[in-house]
Amino acid sequence: MRRYKPKRKSYKTKKKKSIFRRRIFWLSFLFLLFLGGISYLILFFHFFQVKEIRISGNQKIAVANIENIINEEIGKKLIFFKTDSIFLVSLEKISKQLLEKYPLLAQVNLKKELPNILIIEAKERTPAGVWCRISSQFASQKPGEQDNKCFSIDETGVAFEETTPTEGLVIKSQVAPNSVTLGQKVIEESLLKSILEIQQKLSSDLKIWITEFDILSNERLNVKTLQGWEIYFNPKGNINWQVVELGLVLEKEIPIEKVPSLEYIDLRFTKVYYKYK
Repeated sequence: MRRYKPKRKSYKTKKKKSIFRRRIFWLSFLFLLFLGGISYLILFFHFFQVKEIRISGNQKIAVANIENIINEEIGKKLIFFKTDSIFLVSLEKISKQLLEKYPLLAQVNLKKELPNILIIEAKERTPAGVWCRISSQFASQKPGEQDNKCFSIDETGVAFEETTPTEGLVIKSQVAPNSVTLGQKVIEESLLKSILEIQQKLSSDLKIWITEFDILSNERLNVKTLQGWEIYFNPKGNINWQVVELGLVLEKEIPIEKVPSLEYIDLRFTKVYYKYK
């Protein structure tokens, strides 16, 4: 009887395909090549390097000063290569630096005009008046306090440059911070609005010309007239009604020839008080 001998299976080993013959390799290579080309175009291609900066709206701030801040942000180094790519320029960062550096600026609008132009539209603050810090006659000045310094303020109450009182709206305040930095709000917008309203109504309705507003407290505002007498307002009260009361007193109780002899008219209470010199 013959014995059965099973046949042995033979196994063939497959040769590994070279990486250079794999499709995924070439697809990855082409993708990286494409990505590198796009990166070069964005970062270093001369067509997208900032060539022109257009600045408008500035009157007091020199163009060169604005350009210096912008140029510091434009010029960048990537490894060993310098680039002025318009795509890397941070408009938000430039805007923040300009507003911090120049309190005179109320607003800055920046935009990119492809391929290589930056456009900056500046809006400088418009003076609404002059604000001065004054100390109370009974208060002693502390070290570091800025006594009797005056600043131009805009319609929001922000001090943006030092100045001296000349013509126009002058506001002196005993209710003020000990020190003032440019760009700081020194008077509440609502109070400034009341002051501007008083100035407008007195000049247009009653033909009374004002030289100065003195803020003595949150509820007392002294108004100095061109004739030398004063009017006491409560800025938290109804300004329209206080002006009406002033007009009625001047019309019915104070003869026109005696107006220059007035010391003050006090409108802060339910009853109007006045006093001659």
